[in-house]
Amino acid sequence: MKNIIYHLKLCFLTPVFLGSATAIVLLCFTCCPYTDYDINRSYSVLEVIFSESEKLLESSYRFSSICVFGSALDGGYTTTFIPTIAPLSFVASFCACKKSKFTRFEISRTGYFKNYFSRFISAILTGGICVMLGILLFGISVGFLFPDITAYNLSPDEMTRLFPDGESIYIIKKLISAFLFGAFASAPSFILCALCSNAYLILCVPFLLFYVWNTAITKISLYAFENGINTLSSAIPPFSPTAVLQLLYSKELYFIIATSSVILLFFVLSFIGYVLKKKTEIDRGE
Repeated sequence: MKNIIYHLKLCFLTPVFLGSATAIVLLCFTCCPYTDYDINRSYSVLEVIFSESEKLLESSYRFSSICVFGSALDGGYTTTFIPTIAPLSFVASFCACKKSKFTRFEISRTGYFKNYFSRFISAILTGGICVMLGILLFGISVGFLFPDITAYNLSPDEMTRLFPDGESIYIIKKLISAFLFGAFASAPSFILCALCSNAYLILCVPFLLFYVWNTAITKISLYAFENGINTLSSAIPPFSPTAVLQLLYSKELYFIIATSSVILLFFVLSFIGYVLKKKTEIDRGE
């Protein structure tokens, strides 16, 4: 536990961590909370803010602060760039430690396995907390910029449909989902920290990996839908990298088990890959 706290302090007490969270906040402002299907046009948060149109804000409850907050991770630039931004803080810290040659002294005090495991836990926690903090700050921002949901005079049935468990639980689930996705997206960067010291490469490869992965799942789903392969069409969604964001909202047992298994397998393979790479090094303290 002490090792984990130590590594978390190294990651949190840097301008890079706050910079990463700030970058996520800015990306959230590019999300599109509302699409007008009559004219086939989507409105981004920034577009609505700069338009300063009261009529536009009043046109749909989707412009309420809680709905805008809820759209932060609904695709777009945010989920695309999180695999690069979320790991920034721990990658900078790990690379600095590697170059400082301090790792050898650290391993002599804790042992190989404890050192590797504490680094892994601190890495995924840092990535998850970074994304969760960014989404939380975005939510606070839109709370001041957009009207409350009560201003739209929705009926109790509509409110229940939008927030089955209540508004507070809705917000908590969104924050937990943000944490899970941040942790999940940080795993590839962790194993890459063992392969090289080039921070740019460590951060760019996960972006490419998630992009190709998501594109492949999308194309397979589209192919199954167009050809009427219902079995494949219903089986493939849990294997999308963004399925993590739907884990807390799904009521399908298959989706929950499959998505949880993908997350767990992803974490286990990342940790094992890191350990195996370290064990092949002649000097495992470097």
